[in-house]
Order: sequence, then structure tokens, then C-alpha cells
Amino acid sequence: MKLLRRLQPAALLLAALAATACEPRNSARGGAAAADTAAWTLSAEPVAQAGEMGRTALYRVYSGYLAPDGGFVVGNSGTGQVLFFAADGRLARATGRRGAGPGEFQSVSWVHRLPGDSTLVFDMRGSRFSVLDGAGRYARSFSARIPGRSLRPLAVYPDGTLLMAEEGRFDPRRAAGLLRDSMALFRMDRQGGIVDTLATLPGSEWVNYGDGSSYRTTQLTFGRTGHVALTGDRLVYGSSEAPELTVRPPGAAPETRLRLPVAPRRLESAELDAHLDEMVQGLRGAQRDATLRTLREIRLPTDAPLFTELRGDRAQHLWVQLAAPHGARSARWVVFAPDGRAAGSVLLPAGARLLDVEGDRVLLKLADADDEETVAIYRVNKP
Repeated sequence: MKLLRRLQPAALLLAALAATACEPRNSARGGAAAADTAAWTLSAEPVAQAGEMGRTALYRVYSGYLAPDGGFVVGNSGTGQVLFFAADGRLARATGRRGAGPGEFQSVSWVHRLPGDSTLVFDMRGSRFSVLDGAGRYARSFSARIPGRSLRPLAVYPDGTLLMAEEGRFDPRRAAGLLRDSMALFRMDRQGGIVDTLATLPGSEWVNYGDGSSYRTTQLTFGRTGHVALTGDRLVYGSSEAPELTVRPPGAAPETRLRLPVAPRRLESAELDAHLDEMVQGLRGAQRDATLRTLREIRLPTDAPLFTELRGDRAQHLWVQLAAPHGARSARWVVFAPDGRAAGSVLLPAGARLLDVEGDRVLLKLADADDEETVAIYRVNKP
């Protein structure tokens, strides 16, 4: 039974592939991009895979990238390490351990390939970046700590500077009910200095409630969220309730818009109940009942989000994950070419995390019913 459970991610992926083959094309058009997209599929088997069958154990993988040599790199936050895998999925090197010293990590929350062959690692708990050389060895570190600000990296510009976001900008003591956070965007150099202030945009929606002496703040699982990506030097932003994305080129060039091939959808009562159940996980008895009553008294959204993630790849394509109904087994990604044309779409398992894209390869993280994690490379088949 354990073996069958470990293979569940592959079964989910095959189900998504079957659904992709049957997915009708959407012929609606709008804005700068055509909604009619070619259906892409993934290879039936992974090109390389790690974490399966008791091989290299993966635990709390949040980030990773495809390496130029055909392998891949992941941050294994559960062990405080960065893991380097060869093209066949074999573990080639493990760097780091838990700690706060040079080459140590309290939490490997983000890893990214820098221009050239080095790796940038962000430790959120320590608010510190570490640079690893081409062989995966620790080279240096710099702080991302700015007094009074909570920063996290979003992407890397072609010149190696960093797109950073500051979040958590609201005071939960000032208001109860629904709160919309804001997201301030900065450009940071690789010494930790802010070189440009870009914009302040709407962020995530939270629910704040309390009895006057204490407060509970929970992110609304189906609430509005702001999303940002880089495609080359272009900054792309969208809010999950709006069907348009804004593309901001560098310099004084005018902004453009991308129209998503998606229509508004009302949340069904059963779907809303499922979302609320997720928000009170861990609570029991009277506390759970009271929290649910409080949440239902707040004026909650009636429409589902339109999309849930933006991601740029190295060829300056934009990948957009359209929102799927609660409990769906797959999620549709639409891919826009650099000229704004909708180039294709592909279905991935709903629980899959898209870690990286390069050419015709995608790096996915999957987890089975036991939360055992697998990271694998799949090929994208484009008609």
C-alpha cells in the first residue's frame, strides 16, 4: 500500500494528460491576446525524477530550477540544504545544513539560477541571501533585512538584480473583517541595496477578527490576491479577480494589457463551505464552531478567483495558472508569447507546484496522500 500511495502523483499526472487531450479549445477573443490556444501535453513519463521509491528524501521543497546541464536544483527546506541533481535524477551534491552560520540555512525558502552558473538562496527566517558557486559551494552572503520591512524575492532580472516584494503592511488591530494587504515592489542589487522603487500594488486578502483583546488573522483561501512575474525586463502584474494583466516594460515605454481566456464564476455553496473548512483546520469543538460563525458573518466574496499564479520563463513567455474549482484534479495553465499572443495551454495536476520552465521542459513538485514529495522533469509536447 505504501508503494501505491507513493505512485499517486504519477497517476494524477496521467489523469491530467488524459483531460488535456479532450480539452476543447476556447474560441473567445479579447484584449491583446487570442484566447484560442493550442493544447500542449506532457510526456507520459518523467525525464528525471527525485524523491521516489525511497531515494533522496525530499521534505518541504518550496523552490527549484532547471540547470543548464540537464539536471535540476531544489531547496530542501526540511533539512536546510540545497540539493543538486544530475540529468538522470541522481543526487550529485548537497550543500548546507541547519544553522545561522556561513553556508547554513534556517529555512531554504527560495533558490534561483543567476546569470552564469551560480545559485542564489534565500533564507526567509534569517532574511539573508547566500550565493553558491558553479560547483554548489558556498561563496558569500548578504542581508535582505531592512528595518521595519518584511521582504521576499520574486524573480531575478537579466542583469542579476532582484525583484523584491514587501508585504504584511496592514495593522490587524485597526479593523475587523476583510482586509486587503498591499505589495510594495523594489529592485535590489546583489549586495542587499535598494536600487529602485517600482510600485505599490494590491496584495492578498485576509480575514481579521477578535474579541478586542486578541486577534486572529487568516488569509482568505478564495480571496483576491495580487500576482507579479518578470518576463525578461518586463514586469507583469494582475489581481486575481480581474481578467486583464498589466505588462510594464522598462523605461518610459507604455504599458500593455493581456486578456485572459476566462469568464467570471460564482462560488457554489458547497465550494464555499469547503474553503471555510480549510481555514479552520486545526481548531476543535466550540472554538471551531465559533470561528465558522464569525467567518460567515463577514461579507465574503461571491465570485471565485480567475487565476492563481503568474510565472515567467527564460524565453520571456508568461505562464498563467487559471483558477480551478475546489477539489478539481487538474489546473489549466495558459502560456503567452513575448508578443502577447496566447501560444498554448496545458493541464497540470491541481496539487502540482510549477518550479521552473525552460524550453520544452518543466520542473514539477508533486506530493502524494502521505505528503511524500517528488520533484520531476517532464517534457512539453507542442503541436
